[in-house]
Amino acid sequence: MDESDAIDGAKELAASLEGPFGRRKFLPVVEEHLDYFRRARASGASWAQIVDVLRRAGVLMPDGKPYPADMLRAVVSRAERASQTVSTNSPPAFEPSLPSRRSVQAPPSSPQQRRKSPAVKTVPASPTSTELGEVRDRIQRAARLRGFGGTDE
Repeated sequence: MDESDAIDGAKELAASLEGPFGRRKFLPVVEEHLDYFRRARASGASWAQIVDVLRRAGVLMPDGKPYPADMLRAVVSRAERASQTVSTNSPPAFEPSLPSRRSVQAPPSSPQQRRKSPAVKTVPASPTSTELGEVRDRIQRAARLRGFGGTDE
C-alpha cells in the first residue's frame, strides 16, 4: 500500500463515519473497513502511522482529537474477532430441535486407558427438577442460617 492508497482508504473511512442521522459509531465503520487496516499493517505501517493518515483524512474522535494508536489497535482487534466469530459461528440451516445433550469425556486414569479410545459420558444439558429442588433447599437453608427469614428445621 503506497501513501496515496492509504490516504484514499482513510478518506473512504472518514466518509463512512457520516451517516444520514449524524456521526456513526466507530466500531461498525472499522468493521466495514477491516481490509484497509489489514493492508496497512501488512505493508508495515505502525498504528501511530495509520492514526496519522486517518487524522490527515479527517478521521477524528467526536471531540476533534485524533484516535490514540492503542485505542485504534484495540478497536481493530475487536472488529477482527467479531468478523472471525461471524464467519465461523454462522447458524446452520434450520433443523428441527432435538433435546440437546453434551458429551463429557472421562479423564484417563492410567497410561493403558489413554491409548484406548476415551469413554464418552452423556449428560443432560439442563438440570433436572430434582437437582433444582436440591439447590433450592440448600439456598433456603443457608438463608435461614444467616438469619434471612424462615424457621429452622
